[in-house]
Amino acid sequence: MTRALAALRALARDESGTTLAEYALITAALGVLMIGALRLIQTETGGQLTATGNGLTAIGVTPP
Repeated sequence: MTRALAALRALARDESGTTLAEYALITAALGVLMIGALRLIQTETGGQLTATGNGLTAIGVTPP
């Protein structure tokens, strides 16, 4: 029983996987930020393309 407790204590003190977990959290946070930025760009770009198409239609040109 003492060996099992000693092994658990040693495992609790082991920080070798901490760096990997931190990198995973940073990567996940960056992914969320990138998705948000891309959605914002998509919305803005879609609005600009719609306005351009409407302008072309107004002057009699059929947009592709």
